[in-house]
Amino acid sequence: MIRFVTYEYFLPALEVCEIKYRSVVGILIGLPWAFGTMAWGGVAFQVRDWRWLQRCVILPFALYIPLVFIMDESPRWLIVRGQFDRARRVLQRAARWNKTQLPSEEALNNLMVDIRGELVEEKQEQRCTLLETPALCRTRSLRIINFIFSLNHFISELVFYGLSLSGSNFSADPFIYIVLGGLMEIPGFSLTAPIINRFGRKWPTIWGYVLSGIAILLLVFIPDNIQWLVMTLAMLGKLCNSGAFMIIFVYISEVLPTEVRLQGVSAAIMTSKVGAMVAPYVTDYVGPLVPWAPSVIFGVSSVVAGVALLPIHETLNVPMPDTIEDVPDITLKPTLFRRKPDLKVNEVQELN
Repeated sequence: MIRFVTYEYFLPALEVCEIKYRSVVGILIGLPWAFGTMAWGGVAFQVRDWRWLQRCVILPFALYIPLVFIMDESPRWLIVRGQFDRARRVLQRAARWNKTQLPSEEALNNLMVDIRGELVEEKQEQRCTLLETPALCRTRSLRIINFIFSLNHFISELVFYGLSLSGSNFSADPFIYIVLGGLMEIPGFSLTAPIINRFGRKWPTIWGYVLSGIAILLLVFIPDNIQWLVMTLAMLGKLCNSGAFMIIFVYISEVLPTEVRLQGVSAAIMTSKVGAMVAPYVTDYVGPLVPWAPSVIFGVSSVVAGVALLPIHETLNVPMPDTIEDVPDITLKPTLFRRKPDLKVNEVQELN
């Protein structure tokens, strides 16, 4: 639930962000998650009763609720939904804060009408044949995108929580293990910003998953008495997984159009929670029976997550799509396809 609400803030932040700042904003916005993971280890060390522990860590969440009433709605979403007056007020406020000048009211209104018109025309064309088709399944490309990103979210949380719950297997002190795990997330949630700004989203994510899988698979061959090497590989797997997971947040937001972005993200988060639920059964039930099995499951899954991203196009320096029609065709063959910028979307980016 907390992760879902976090995404509710994450999406508007990217939708109003200039293209050149999306990498930094999209990655650094997850940095507090790493500090929160480290805090878990410290609080759990002091509060051993799990009920009181839950009360202590959920209490600060109350400070989160008032932010809902402070934030503006995404102007991109408002335009797509036809709420031009609200979108204009948000853009005017943003222009005032950034000390910039908006186009004339007539030009701005014409631009919003054009963007909205593309969506209306697309829906009219599809109404005859796709009356009952959910938006996320409307085109083949969208079905492929949602399947791949849902699979990646599932595997990401399966591996993330699998490693987080393996403290008793990889370390003599589970509290220190949790703190170290959160410490490994800090570079994963910060150093990846310049990396994806330079090399794009696709290949850093793929290599993050693959390297995480390799590090975890190597644990199968390391004797338990070499504790420092076991901890090093476990933390390396956690680092690579965290970095890839954070990039996925940016990647899926840039691939899905504004029209169905929240629905697609919600579907991916739902599958990720299934992965989080499966992880304890792998570590607590499969692990005692076959000690090497969790490492194999988590390692192979990570590699699969990386390979699965091959058909998805790169989104570096590409405007975020607004309608389903803006999504490029995707096949199951690996591609390095890069979509050409859309001038109307670029104009809205400048307004933001």
